[in-house]
Amino acid sequence: MIDTIKMTIFFAVRHQVRQFIWRIMANSSTRILATITISILLFALFFLVYTYNVQLDAYKQSELSRLEALAKTTSLAIDGDSHQLLSENYQTKDDIRDSESNTGYAEINQLLKHIKVDNGLETDIYTMVKSDKGAFEFIVTSSDSPYFRHEWKEFRAENDQQFNEGASFGPYKDEHGSWLSAFAPIKNSAGEVVAVIQADSCFDTFIWHVRRTIGWYLLILVVMFSVMMFFMMRSVSRVLRKENLLHDRIVEQNSVIKKAQDDVVDSIKYAKTIQFATLPQGEEIRETFDKSFVLFKPRDIVSGDFYWVFNKGKRSYFAVADCTGHGVPGAFMSLIGNTTLTNIMNECGDLTPAEILKRLDAKIKSILSTEEASTRDGMDISLLLHDQSTGTIEYAGANRPVIHYSGEKVNLIKGDKQAIGSLDSCSSGFTNHVFKVKKGDRMYMYSDGYPDQFGGQKGKKYYSKRLRSLIQSVQDLDIRDQKHLFNYEFHLWKENHDQVDDILLAGLEVS
Repeated sequence: MIDTIKMTIFFAVRHQVRQFIWRIMANSSTRILATITISILLFALFFLVYTYNVQLDAYKQSELSRLEALAKTTSLAIDGDSHQLLSENYQTKDDIRDSESNTGYAEINQLLKHIKVDNGLETDIYTMVKSDKGAFEFIVTSSDSPYFRHEWKEFRAENDQQFNEGASFGPYKDEHGSWLSAFAPIKNSAGEVVAVIQADSCFDTFIWHVRRTIGWYLLILVVMFSVMMFFMMRSVSRVLRKENLLHDRIVEQNSVIKKAQDDVVDSIKYAKTIQFATLPQGEEIRETFDKSFVLFKPRDIVSGDFYWVFNKGKRSYFAVADCTGHGVPGAFMSLIGNTTLTNIMNECGDLTPAEILKRLDAKIKSILSTEEASTRDGMDISLLLHDQSTGTIEYAGANRPVIHYSGEKVNLIKGDKQAIGSLDSCSSGFTNHVFKVKKGDRMYMYSDGYPDQFGGQKGKKYYSKRLRSLIQSVQDLDIRDQKHLFNYEFHLWKENHDQVDDILLAGLEVS
């Protein structure tokens, strides 16, 4: 039962801590405070570690230098001949058990004692010789108890190589702790190295001293950090309280905005239904052009592009138009253009495409001739008339071309370089192009959305030239199946890029 309560408390506390941390990191102000505090703590810890290592290294270098100097000085003070005689006369372990039993030993022992005391060494200093077996053995020490001919196994191979010159080394460890050591050669009157003198210093003492100092620093750091955390938590709590109030207001405002946005989107979706109802349906297009396709992809819910069909006896009209802008503004222009075209045909009867565009231009300018209207508002359009009685196509365009494909021949017919309804242009009319067609000839009209789409490996535009090459490459397909290929090519090119404009591409085949 007690374990269950402990686990429940543990998970509850952990959940609260996680929630608190999440709220801190979710707010920019508290996140900055937490980042600054943690950065200060990490810097302080780094400084302590750095100080610890620097002090240890500085002490090590200083102590090794001192020991090395002490060893060299002591080696010069020892009579090398006397020491050689002592080590040669006594070859067995513990031959000397009393520091007073041998005069030569006693003299060197007293010298080492004085040097130890004068230099404040905590450990004994001693001389060593290399035995016939290559091991190092103690001869004379500064201790009252001789340690004669006992082996010293910590003397390393690299130090053995420096036997004749002397060296310092450490820290190293043995069963008694960590040590720093230095040795120097003892020479006889002939200049031969007969032994070495070694002085040691316990490294553990200094490590403990440094760690105690660092411990005090760490305690001070913990106290300072605790105080800092206290004030930071107070600041965080105030920020979080303000954030809660702000969050509640934002949620309330977002609710209002979302409702208004949903109303707008619903209205635009309903406008889409109206716009699509004004566009020619599939059956209506097939009555005019039996074999055809229309690829229509609005960038937004509603479109600034539209297509228009009008059939009057054996005279069939088809238009592809691109109004200024896209979305809602473009959709309003498309509705105006679609309705105006139909009104012109109902009022005036048989007209050439050029005459239709001239009347359309005048009416759109009249509609847009207000101070609030932009002088750049208008539309680009390509309009053709198929007269089945004469077997001809008449075409007129405002900034948009038509592609005529007949057998192996491709003919690009460009429209006039002026827009419909633009108040900053003064149209004197449009050019009416007339050309003969036969069964199987195909016409393609498109807005600028397809060639202007960015994509590909380099993120560049598709361009009209590439579109014309694509049109030429698919002529072995039924024109009604080409729609799927153009749609696939568009998505393959666009990849992860955003659609930049409305897409409208129409293909018509003469029956």
